[in-house]
Amino acid sequence: MTQLPSRSVIVVGGGITGLTTAVALQASGHKVTLIARDAPEDTASGVAAGMIAPAMEAMNEPDPAFSYQRLRNAQQAWREGIELWPPRLRFLWQFAQEEGHSYFIWPENEGDGPPDRLVMTGAELQVVSAETRKWLNLQPELQILRVMDDGRVPALHLLKEFEAHFLVSGGNLIRGEVYGVEAKRVRVRHGGWVNADQVVIAAGYGAYGLRHPVPVLKKLSPIKGHLLDLSQITNPVVLRSTKGYLVGGSTGGAFGATMQAGRADLDIEPAVVADLKGRAKTLFPDLELDKAVPRTGIRASTPDGWPLIGRDPASGVLVATGMRRNGYVFAPMAAKIILALVEGRESPDGGIYRPDRFRNPEN
Repeated sequence: MTQLPSRSVIVVGGGITGLTTAVALQASGHKVTLIARDAPEDTASGVAAGMIAPAMEAMNEPDPAFSYQRLRNAQQAWREGIELWPPRLRFLWQFAQEEGHSYFIWPENEGDGPPDRLVMTGAELQVVSAETRKWLNLQPELQILRVMDDGRVPALHLLKEFEAHFLVSGGNLIRGEVYGVEAKRVRVRHGGWVNADQVVIAAGYGAYGLRHPVPVLKKLSPIKGHLLDLSQITNPVVLRSTKGYLVGGSTGGAFGATMQAGRADLDIEPAVVADLKGRAKTLFPDLELDKAVPRTGIRASTPDGWPLIGRDPASGVLVATGMRRNGYVFAPMAAKIILALVEGRESPDGGIYRPDRFRNPEN
């Protein structure tokens, strides 16, 4: 087997996509510099619930079956890439698969069966035992099914583990803001130019600020999200409904989340928080919300709702962004695609996420 030459790579972005990409590149023998403006807890990935939920994301899309297959294919990259991870990161993923059970709930007055759009995904749905209902402490009027293969990871904990592993493995981390980009170098505010063989933009909506040197990033649009941090929810479970989701785990839980298209501010809006609390109380009357901490983050979306992963033809820069609310689903697939392109191989996705797929990337 031919040994591929090691390359120097700059990865811009400290969220789940940037960190996963940096770790994968470094584990494959490349010299990686990660440039992150924010600490993990200040990224949209750090605010997120850590959902890896192909079925319950796909049910809200125009074609649930098509979207489910795409998201399931992306999810598979977690399993395929696990050999690149240290034991601690493997454990976190395996724990999420084994213990992070995901359930869909709905009130009796909405029908005896699950919503049609969930069924349309083609996901495996499993009847829940009386013992599980008791453990979950659900209201009697709520119906429930387990959604197989949907789950979550402890988002902020995972980000910190990825960053720590990157550093202990010899990665170079620069904490700073990038405001200039070329194919083989980036300019860091108060830090000058940093050079490499290849540049990868793997940030979220922050990547939009680099749209002039990297024109495909003009296709990004913001979606603001609110959620409630609930530190007391420690059961490793995901309960989802049409009104929102409740997640829990050893690092705490959350109830969320809003999708406010076109909004790029991080302001916490009292009316939105009140609405979230009202929805949470409707589903879970015993839920203690006095200590709930509202948080906001900005997701990056695209015209067709699917990520931009590949090379910008104009600049030569590689990009991995626009995952909307599926960053934790797509991150390992993005890393897999970027790794292939850095090494001069064909994209393993067949180019379906190539960033120049839109007719007018300059607009």
